[in-house]
Amino acid sequence: MDDPGGWPPFVWVVVALGLGSFVAVMVWLLWRGIFGRSPGWILDSLLLGSSGFVLVCAEIAYISVVANRVPKDWQRLGGYLVLGGVGLPLAWASGRIRRWRIDSRRRRMFGSAKGEFTVPDDFNDPLPKEIEDLFYK
Repeated sequence: MDDPGGWPPFVWVVVALGLGSFVAVMVWLLWRGIFGRSPGWILDSLLLGSSGFVLVCAEIAYISVVANRVPKDWQRLGGYLVLGGVGLPLAWASGRIRRWRIDSRRRRMFGSAKGEFTVPDDFNDPLPKEIEDLFYK
């Protein structure tokens, strides 16, 4: 059966991988949500799914480019180089994103700003009528 859209097989493989990685991430999110929530579990799951998708797409692109042009032994070596060349930057970027996320969530100690702020005595008083009317325009 021919493809009615005329898309090359590579496009269909990428579409299938995209859907497959989406399903895998959703299953991983469900599993982690039910059995083992830890801080950043959603981000970990999304980074894992997207990194896996990018790695597989890069490997498929490499295989489709060198399929009949390079001897099999060289293809294997080149595959390792592609995985390393794409995987290491992905791991580095994932680590940077996780570190940024953890740093932004550092908890502050209660009372660490004691004396720096004062609450005015009229804090709970109603707003003046002209300011209150601005909310209802």
